[in-house]
Amino acid sequence: ERKNNDDNNNDNNDDGEEEVMMITGGGGEVEEVTPGKKRLPAPGVLHDGQGLDAGAAGEFGGMRSVEVSSGEKGSDSHGNRVHNPSIRQVSAAALSNTMPHSNHLSGHHPHPHPHPLLLPPPPPLPTSTLSPPLPSLPPLHVPRPLAVDKVEALLHRAVDTWAFDAFELYDATGGHALSCLAFFLITRSPMISKFRLNLVALARCLRTIESGYRDNPYHSAIHAADVLQHLHMILTYGGLLPHYVDDLGLLAIYMSAILHDYGHLGRTNDFLIATSHPLALTYNDRSPLENHHLSAGLAIFRAPEFNFMEGSRLSKEQQKLLRKMVIDVVMATDMKGHFGLVGQFKAAHGISDQHLAQIQHEAGGGGGGGKGS
Repeated sequence: ERKNNDDNNNDNNDDGEEEVMMITGGGGEVEEVTPGKKRLPAPGVLHDGQGLDAGAAGEFGGMRSVEVSSGEKGSDSHGNRVHNPSIRQVSAAALSNTMPHSNHLSGHHPHPHPHPLLLPPPPPLPTSTLSPPLPSLPPLHVPRPLAVDKVEALLHRAVDTWAFDAFELYDATGGHALSCLAFFLITRSPMISKFRLNLVALARCLRTIESGYRDNPYHSAIHAADVLQHLHMILTYGGLLPHYVDDLGLLAIYMSAILHDYGHLGRTNDFLIATSHPLALTYNDRSPLENHHLSAGLAIFRAPEFNFMEGSRLSKEQQKLLRKMVIDVVMATDMKGHFGLVGQFKAAHGISDQHLAQIQHEAGGGGGGGKGS
């Protein structure tokens, strides 16, 4: 009875005014709808006095708004007289997503400060009103991205050409020329099936070593990829495989090329020694850069998440031999020992300087000197 009396008092205080609902369209038109005529297209039940906090209002930005008002008369933006003591704008898009459908309006609320009220979800539609199920479609052939095809083409080309462009592979792989080329060369060789290397750890190891290269103008990860590819060509087309290098030696040479300039500072050994750089002091002025490459790079190999030899068929002795060969190869990249190694090679194989120059000319090398390791 008290509830009915409150409703009657509220009706008397309205002075016979009728609650009006305005629907504002995207073009600015305004339509007045009297509650109970079921003309409000937006779903849900809206009560006078309900409001949205600032965060919800910002989240519910949409294409169309619904204004609910009652009480004193006011004016809208077009000058139309409307009841306008409290107006709530709710995004129609938000209403359709968050409020259940309803065909009636509640003009008054008995509570002086009503809170938002949402109806429970409507019952599911009868099966007969639903659309028939779509027929099953044959599986679609999704073409692979062009970048993948380009990377594979560049990698396959790298195994049998001297005209390798490391910069092109760098661009195609998004800056990962070294890790992609190294993983490709290692996994296509017989050492994978022979040694049963951990491929997941190998991929992580290669990517970590690659990320340790500084963005130097020369001694960068792109340079390491270029060295790795040309070393592969020398081993393959120079007759060193399989007569001089076995599978373990091939893995050692690959890993040496991959990390041979790891963490290079972009300065020469002579500069580091002359400036008493910490690396020069640590390694007593003896090949400080090469020692640094090996010490930092081989530490990655031993990390559990990067140790691709863990659980493989490589014995402890083979792992020690692999480490020794990597150290020997990387230390030989110090140019101070380069000419001595070349002299030993020529003496062992009876190669004269004239013969070596002829070989370089036929191979297109021209006989010029390089820039170092």
